Amino acid sequence: MFKHFLTLSTLGGLLLLAGAGCPSKTEVSVDTSTEATVNTPTTPTITPAIAVSDQVISANQVMINKSTTAATSWVVIHLVENGNPGKIIGQTQVSAGDNEKFTVSVAGKLTAELVAMLHVDVGQAGAFEPAVDMPVTGADGLPIMVKFKVLTKAAATSEAKMEANVDVKVDADVKVPSKPLSQGLPAGVTGAEINALNLPAPKPAEPTQPVPEPSVKSFSLTAKNWEFVPSTITVNKGDTVKLTITATDVTHGFFLADFNVSATLEPNQPKTVQFVADKTGTFSFRCSVFCGDGHSGMRGTLIVK
Repeated sequence: MFKHFLTLSTLGGLLLLAGAGCPSKTEVSVDTSTEATVNTPTTPTITPAIAVSDQVISANQVMINKSTTAATSWVVIHLVENGNPGKIIGQTQVSAGDNEKFTVSVAGKLTAELVAMLHVDVGQAGAFEPAVDMPVTGADGLPIMVKFKVLTKAAATSEAKMEANVDVKVDADVKVPSKPLSQGLPAGVTGAEINALNLPAPKPAEPTQPVPEPSVKSFSLTAKNWEFVPSTITVNKGDTVKLTITATDVTHGFFLADFNVSATLEPNQPKTVQFVADKTGTFSFRCSVFCGDGHSGMRGTLIVK
């Protein structure tokens, strides 16, 4: 009996000890805050961009400083026509991410300024399709592009000398974009004949020769039996010849066939004729109205040098 009682007591103590070490339901709490702070990996945003410097183009190659794209794309070189991107003269494919210091082959006659523009590659992979692979646009909806100048070797040398005198060093890779061009874009590539790409230096303007004013040579002639006084007149080619002729006795005539000049000279009534001496040589003029026995010998000479 005593042995049974001890056994029950011992069991009761064990139960009390177990009860004292277990919290009640109201005391149980689970911290779930760590479940809401799990980090999810994110893909960094890539902003498309392109940088090109003014340059001398040699061996038909345009140097691109840097391009940045989110996917495989094209760097396309356009002519500048009426201030906008025009005909396509070259392109090269670039991989996603940053691409630095690479060239684009171009063909055709260059304009003084060119545009380098990013185009998507959404058509056939690896094949440039102008009607499909349209320009990459930025947040403002404008194409990602930069305009740059095609320099002659003389101009590049001059600019290099000017930069050597500037204290502030400018990073050659930094390209300050010009004002955005309008979005007028070509429908596609048109054929272009292959020309030399180095633009010739402009020829110096030739001095303008002054245009001589027309020279008017005036003469007074007397017509009388049976001669013209003076009987010889000398002018230069191109001169405008003005003759005032007066008959002092009877009616005479004046006829210069080579210049289609004809006039009737009434006594004491001055007559003026005018013509341009537009050819050189020695030409005869004569009286064209019968005036007596010496009429046939009434002649004169016009000399045009």
